[in-house]
Amino acid sequence: MLLLATLAVTAAAQQPTPVVPTAGARPTYTTTSVEARQALADGLDDLAYIDIARAVRRFRQAVALDSSFGLARVLHAAFAPGLDSAQRMAEATRGMSDAARASTRELLLATALREQIAERRDESAKLFRAAADLYPDDALFAMLAAQNPSGQRAPAATVEAFRAVTTRFPSFGAPYNGLAYALLNVGDTTAALEAARKQVELAPGQPNPLDSYAEMLQVAGRLDSAARYYADAARADSGFTEAYVGMAELHQLRGRTADARAGLATALRLAAGIEDSLRYMTYLAQNRVYANDLREAGRQLGAVAQLAEQRRQMGAAAEAHGNLAVLAALSNDRAGVSQHLEHLRRLRRPADSAQVARTAGLAWLTAGMTDSLRAVVATLPADAHLARAALATLEKKGEDAQRALEAARNDGPLARELLAEAHALQQHADVARATRQQLHGLRFGVYYNDTDLATAVALRRAGK
Repeated sequence: MLLLATLAVTAAAQQPTPVVPTAGARPTYTTTSVEARQALADGLDDLAYIDIARAVRRFRQAVALDSSFGLARVLHAAFAPGLDSAQRMAEATRGMSDAARASTRELLLATALREQIAERRDESAKLFRAAADLYPDDALFAMLAAQNPSGQRAPAATVEAFRAVTTRFPSFGAPYNGLAYALLNVGDTTAALEAARKQVELAPGQPNPLDSYAEMLQVAGRLDSAARYYADAARADSGFTEAYVGMAELHQLRGRTADARAGLATALRLAAGIEDSLRYMTYLAQNRVYANDLREAGRQLGAVAQLAEQRRQMGAAAEAHGNLAVLAALSNDRAGVSQHLEHLRRLRRPADSAQVARTAGLAWLTAGMTDSLRAVVATLPADAHLARAALATLEKKGEDAQRALEAARNDGPLARELLAEAHALQQHADVARATRQQLHGLRFGVYYNDTDLATAVALRRAGK
């Protein structure tokens, strides 16, 4: 499991990057309770391998055993589901008060997590880097420094950052997860498969390594093998919901929409908190789009938006209205597009203006509203190549669209369909046909945050 960024609107929970334990001997944590110390160490192991629900239970146990265990409280604040931003910060602040009397190692980790909760990512990254330099033999901080760069980082640099950790700590399985996804992101599926397989070898019985390997097999088109590893992940931890989501992805790829819906319903039933519940509700609504039941999809997304606002999950509410805007466009409801985009702008922060604009761009592309899309593109930075390609396509400028797509270097479903349209506009009928055949292949619908409404838009445009 690792959520990759796409143009699509998703309802993924925004939580800090998971932490990892040290390889070899564990540090001594500051608590008078042996049981609390063990619970924290076990929780860090679970968090390293992205079994967050189980990790949170361990952190909660550690706090219950020792209410002054500062690091345990900060970790619980960072990852416990269902807390709003103010609640997370209040709990983290209380934990920091206790962590200030603990070791330097604990204080560094607690402070970095507190900065993530406050959404000061650059400050958090600097703290992780400083910790890695201060404790060069600590795999925990080496991993965190790789996971949390300051500013933007090129995909190839991400590969090298994770490879440096796995080279230094070759028997520590968790960094191979990040390495696998980084390799996948640069197009090296073979190496990604090997990194994911290595993590399974080093961490037998952990569910997420099995889930990640299944995803890599899925990318490679080995669906039967992927299904076996998803099943193994569910057996390793029956409460590990991402295994059921993965199996739903496979069913969706095979056109078994009802079976996919059943898997997502299981994930929803087992969801640990409101963030995951809203995400799985969104997936279920997207499933209805693929079943061509737009009315039910709209009803379910409306329920997501309402519940999210009630529970003060404003990011999820905004995502729901973004999805509803695209759904309205699919239904030729231009007034509905405008209505939901207004809600999206209301719920998003000013810092999210580019993301709002991209969602609006997808909606107006879907609705075929050239002037509205042109107005959106005018607000985007110069490197918003995919949006510019979409506009050029609506303007019937095939060469301009193709140049923008070449600059975008995006091989996702929507980009693939826009490329087909660009070739069709230039009378390259055979190339357009071959490009659309690739769109319907296995390479693209490999994550549920790729088989979303952006993919639905691409497939519907391809079918016209």
